[in-house]
Amino acid sequence: MSKIRFALILLIVLLVLGFGYRIYDLGRDSYWIDESYTVLASKNIEKYGYPKFDSGKDYWSGFPQSYSLFIIGQIFGYGHVPMRALSVLFGTGFILLIYFLIKEQFDEKTALLTAFFVAFSYIEIAWSRQARIYILMQFFLFLNISLYDYFLKKRKNRYLLLLLASILISIAIHPAGLLIPGVLFLHYILVKRKSAHKEMFSHLKDLRIKPWMFVIVLALMSVIIYFVYKELMRYEIVANYVNLYIGFLFSNHYIFMFLAVIGLFAYKENFHKNLLYLILFALVFIGAALYITDVNFRYIFIVIPVLYVFASQAIIYFYEMFQNKIYRIIVAIFFIVLIFLSGFMFVPKNSYALEYGTPQPPFKDAYDYVQNKINSDDLLIVTQPAVSEIYLRKADYWLAIGYENRGIDHYYDKETRRERYTGIVSITNIGEFEEALKNKGFIVIDDMGINRLSPEMRLILNGLNLEMTYGGTFWSRAYVYRFGNK
Repeated sequence: MSKIRFALILLIVLLVLGFGYRIYDLGRDSYWIDESYTVLASKNIEKYGYPKFDSGKDYWSGFPQSYSLFIIGQIFGYGHVPMRALSVLFGTGFILLIYFLIKEQFDEKTALLTAFFVAFSYIEIAWSRQARIYILMQFFLFLNISLYDYFLKKRKNRYLLLLLASILISIAIHPAGLLIPGVLFLHYILVKRKSAHKEMFSHLKDLRIKPWMFVIVLALMSVIIYFVYKELMRYEIVANYVNLYIGFLFSNHYIFMFLAVIGLFAYKENFHKNLLYLILFALVFIGAALYITDVNFRYIFIVIPVLYVFASQAIIYFYEMFQNKIYRIIVAIFFIVLIFLSGFMFVPKNSYALEYGTPQPPFKDAYDYVQNKINSDDLLIVTQPAVSEIYLRKADYWLAIGYENRGIDHYYDKETRRERYTGIVSITNIGEFEEALKNKGFIVIDDMGINRLSPEMRLILNGLNLEMTYGGTFWSRAYVYRFGNK
């Protein structure tokens, strides 16, 4: 069997298994809080023509995904599987993308090993099963690198146009895409140094750009520069989560952090290519640690494959140190054991816990129960109105809590007292809570909701009739309380 045929078979196996792990029992978990925003905004495109909540708040964050989910929803419905299928496809496609990217830049062995890590990584599988933008961010981030690499090598017009279009899509998906022009420019300058300007003019000369192409390129670049300038002007250092993010990397990818350092310098001829990934990782890390208000490890997730690229080189380096087959087998077994200990999946799961602090209660079970019990004149009070609207109906009251543990002011309009996502009336104090409880109805709440209520409101809640509890893990449980006449 030829090496090319063997590599193709391995790649197909990785794609089939990677897709299988990502699609396996995809509909089991309820939508978690952030997923409900994405799904609701996508669904509302039918009503408003663009992603918007009934409160009047627009939801342009990740709008390419929103429109894609709207099209999928109109055809297949807004259930768990259709809404998450887009992420499954991009997650599986990323295995293929990273393979061809690394093969083009390095070699077949490094490409297959990196694709293997992506295919079976717990964190990659988990985020490929969510109706959120993170796997799309990752896909387009590395697609930009691929197009940049092809452009430098081939000097073809189409790669420049595709690169600029891909950068715009990345920015549209998330402001993190604004880092891409900086990453590519910085890499180009560092690698080319004094010859950078000559190389640029040489590229432009070889492209032989026609007038209509020049207009398109200029327009795309103008839009990119505008968005970069507009966003950068409003950014300032708002936090310092460097130690927290470093801790996350070492606690979840400690083996790969160790191997990445070795792989970065293992092959002298690879350093300039590795430098591109190092710049990418560093800028995303700095952006997440200093310029995002809340701790969100998911932003580091989008550059985790950089560790896999470096680690793959390190493993191949150690493997090639030995000519004896026995020693090579020992090295292979050693690294297989390390992989098992480093967050990799070899048995598919139907439920994946996301990062620390992300509640994933079984809301669907709670709302299925309420649906069979609630009467038309019963009130519905919830802490997650978007979830309620998706699974049952628009709630009557939002029991106001700070989702990101920074107060409730960000989540409702003080003048109208309407909640941010669905526009329902907010209960913000104990008096309003007691007034609502004079009626009869149900409260659907989770651990985070209970934890972030005021002590006085929590005491009142505990005095109500707890009818059902769903979920067995703290921070991922849903509760159904009943109040008023039974």
